[in-house]
Amino acid sequence: MAAWFRFPEMRLEPLRQRYTRVGPTTYRYQSDNGFEATLATDDRGLVETYEDGWERVGSA
Repeated sequence: MAAWFRFPEMRLEPLRQRYTRVGPTTYRYQSDNGFEATLATDDRGLVETYEDGWERVGSA
């Protein structure tokens, strides 16, 4: 569960989220506001790409 901070109302609203594993290193994110994205992780479970959002460019 996450929360949205609404401005200028100055109130918190809950945001339900789901992560569904769709492959060995791939997950589908869905939220109750209708947003969906695919996330790809490395073998340690750290996110490498977040569809239409960002991509990891380096690692230690």
